[in-house]
Formats: sequence, structure tokens, C-alpha cells
Amino acid sequence: MFKLTDIRRYYLYRGLIKRIVVPIVFIYFLANGLSLVQIGYIIAISTIIGIILEVPSGAIADILGHKRTLITSSLLQGLSMLLFIILPGFYGMLIAATVYWGAGTLMTGTHDAFFYELLEKRKQTHLYKKYWGRAFAVANGMGVIFLSISSLLYTIHPYIPFAVGVLQFVLSAYFIHSIKDGSDTHSVEKEEGFSQFWVGVKKNKHLLSPRHPFFWVALYQASFFGIIFAIAEYHQLFLEEMGFLIIYLG
Repeated sequence: MFKLTDIRRYYLYRGLIKRIVVPIVFIYFLANGLSLVQIGYIIAISTIIGIILEVPSGAIADILGHKRTLITSSLLQGLSMLLFIILPGFYGMLIAATVYWGAGTLMTGTHDAFFYELLEKRKQTHLYKKYWGRAFAVANGMGVIFLSISSLLYTIHPYIPFAVGVLQFVLSAYFIHSIKDGSDTHSVEKEEGFSQFWVGVKKNKHLLSPRHPFFWVALYQASFFGIIFAIAEYHQLFLEEMGFLIIYLG
């Protein structure tokens, strides 16, 4: 008989945080009357905010605890899906996109740490690679399913993928909350928090010296490819403008 263990709950969580709206969100912008320039502003602003929030996201997880952070991230992303539906126009979409990408920064890395701590309490850290591989497979499998049906759901009604997105993230929050062994621990002492982040900055400020060229090369690479990945989303818009039924290529 199939038993929904804590490990399997985590697998379901990993699958449910795969975003169903990825193939259609920019087409949704066009359908709501936004111009390419306005969409560019939304991409730029939300991406920059996401990059900025990546910096303190680890400290936030240390303060709130990994479990609360993951629940908060899921609920905020679920809220963003709802905002895409109820807030029309440029500013509404900008708010929704900012919440969408900003809340996602609380999730990256945190769910891996949470899962490791879960196995640590069960004295199963030696099985981390095995279980993590299964979680990865489940996540990608569910991701393929979500991305495959996204376009179909959009053609039925543009709101449906976002409504499914709300359900996705609410369920992902529920499954993380229901993990019994995953108590809300902190990876560092509570008093460290943001102050520890600034301590790290001060200790490593020498890396900003011209005598460390590899740091600047790495920073350039990260910035350059980050911009490229953001611009890559425009391929949907360009193909749509050229008359291709891009919705079926998502």
C-alpha cells in the first residue's frame, strides 16, 4: 500500500514548485495589451529585484528557519499567480511579476538544505544523493507534464494556467508544512542573521581589489549570462510578432 512518507511529501513539493506558466506568461502580457517596451520594463525590474533579493535570501532563511521560508515562498508565489489574474494593466502585471520572481529567491537552495536536515534527523544523510536524485527526477517529470499542458490550458482560457499555479503553490506549502521530521531549524545561530552577511562582506572586501582579476571575470560572466537568460525569454514575443503560433511551442 502506498504510504505518503515525509520523503515522498518532499518529492511532491519539488514537483509542485515547477511553474506551469513559464511557456505562456509573456504571451499573456501581449494578450493583455502590453507593449514590448512595457514587457521589457517588467522583465528588467523583476529580474533586478530578484537578483537583489538573492543576496539576503540565505540570511532570511536563517532567521525564519528553512521550513517557514519554504512555506512563505510557496504562498507568495501562489499569491503572484492570483495577482496575474486580478491586476490588469502594466502596473498590475509588474507587481505580480515582482512578487513571482522575488518570492522564488527564498526557495532556491533552501529546499536542498531543508531536505538534508530532514535526512540528518532520520540519520540517513548517507542516502542524500539517492533521495535527492529521485526528488530531481520527480520534479522534472512533473515539470514536463505541467509545461506540456500549459499551452493547451491557455487556449481553453488564459486564466486557467494561473489558477492551476495558485493550486500548485498552495499544495506545495501544505506538503512542506505536513513534513513531521522537518522541524523549523536554523542553519546558523539566530543572532547571526543579516549581521553575519555584512561580516562576510567586510572579510572579503579585498576581493574587489584589481589584484584579483578572476573575481571580476567571474562577476562579468555572471552578469552577462544573467542578462542573456533574461533576454532569451523575448524569443516568444519575437515569434509571436512574426505570426507564429508560439503558444503551441511553449
